[in-house]
Amino acid sequence: MPFWEKVKEMDGRITLKGIKLYGFHGILPHERKKGQVFEIDVEVDLIWDKGIFRDTLENTVDYSQIYGAVVEVFNSKRYNLIEALACTLAERIIRDFPVKKVEVRVRKPNAPVGGQIDFAEVSAVMYGDLRDS
Repeated sequence: MPFWEKVKEMDGRITLKGIKLYGFHGILPHERKKGQVFEIDVEVDLIWDKGIFRDTLENTVDYSQIYGAVVEVFNSKRYNLIEALACTLAERIIRDFPVKKVEVRVRKPNAPVGGQIDFAEVSAVMYGDLRDS
C-alpha cells in the first residue's frame, strides 16, 4: 500500500504574493482622482485529503479563481480605507472557497503619511468555511 493511501488529511496552504492592481482607493481627493498601485497578498489554509495525490485541480482550491475574486472585489468600488478593502477581500474568499483560514494583506506604497515610508500595510484574518452560511 502506497504511503499516501494511509493519509487521512493534511494541512495545506496556498499563497498569492504581490498581486499588483491599480486603483482609486483612499480618503484624500488626489488618491481618488489620480489613483495608485496597491499590492495584495493572500494566504489560505485548507485541508487536503488523500485525493490531492490524484494530482487534479478538483482536489484543491484553484488559485486562479482566488486571484479573480481579488480583482473583482478590488475593482467593484472605491474604498476609503484599505482596512475595509482587506476585510471585504477576506470575507469574499472565505465565503466562496472551502478554506479554514484566510489572511489578506493590502499594501499602499504611496500612503500619504507626511514622511518617507516604504508602504502602509493592513491585514485581515478570517476563520471558518462560510459557504453554507
